[in-house]
Amino acid sequence: MRIIRSLTCVALIAAAAFAWAALDKKKPPVDPLLPLMLDEIHYYFTDPGTAELFFETHFGALRKLQPPPPLKFVTLLGLQPDEGAIEISPPGPFEGLPAGDTANWNSRAFVEPAPTLPPRYGVYWLALRTPSLKKALQKIESRGVTVQERNLILPIDPRAKAASIFGPNFNVFAIVERPKRHGDVGEFGLDHVELLVKNVDENIRFFTEVFGASVVSRHEHGAVVTVAGFPIAMNDPTGLDLDPKEVQERTPEKFRFEADHLSFLFADIHPAVAAAAAKGRKFEVPPMRFEYFGKPTLYTVAVINTPDGFPIELTSEDGRTGARGK
Repeated sequence: MRIIRSLTCVALIAAAAFAWAALDKKKPPVDPLLPLMLDEIHYYFTDPGTAELFFETHFGALRKLQPPPPLKFVTLLGLQPDEGAIEISPPGPFEGLPAGDTANWNSRAFVEPAPTLPPRYGVYWLALRTPSLKKALQKIESRGVTVQERNLILPIDPRAKAASIFGPNFNVFAIVERPKRHGDVGEFGLDHVELLVKNVDENIRFFTEVFGASVVSRHEHGAVVTVAGFPIAMNDPTGLDLDPKEVQERTPEKFRFEADHLSFLFADIHPAVAAAAAKGRKFEVPPMRFEYFGKPTLYTVAVINTPDGFPIELTSEDGRTGARGK
């Protein structure tokens, strides 16, 4: 009987191993031209410490680990372990970066944060999901956060319950009621990014040609695409009930404390950069190994601007193909 049981156990183990091997074989290979995930959304704030406290207190954000040597001028915050990070930093220049960084910062005119600043092309809001909008707003308002729009109509999903609030430096964040996802460990997660764009079709072409975006929907003044599964809504000024004459162009000479860029993680950025360049896309920063205090880091980055001049970063990090640990 013992022999039979042993043989049965061996057979079960072998069957399980075969099943897992079969599943592995069914997994499609990683497309070298496509990003793996949204890696981070970068914000500049006048006081990063206060901004970090804002995300920790109201949304349960936790610091994500950086590989050595950690970049001292940025903080990575995560809402869910399998998602990209909210990256925050003060304005430069930054110690440890090449001298050109100082010259770049010295040439900029700083715009003081204010709720009355006219909108400009780029990130209009970052939307966070939560299982109960009512409970979330009650908690946030009780702590003194200002609600900008209590009944926000989302172009990406007009039927969803949503509101918008002012975050640090009067940046707008949308809060959207969504069912809790399997694996969520907190009340909040990244839902989508809303981009204010001048020409919707040009931006669709940009994201499909450079990042392999899938078009989810298209309407008269906007569209929704997904890049590596992450939703990006884009609307022209009319689609967001804005006066086009009041929307400002993006210029490098004027610096505002707001979302500065999105970053997408690749296993290797070089194939995607080469493919985009073959389609006539020009990169603001060609692929380069990021250096810190004169030494190479694990990061390889390239930067390309959207048709509206908003930077999108392609990045790879040696040994990483998924979300950062906490």
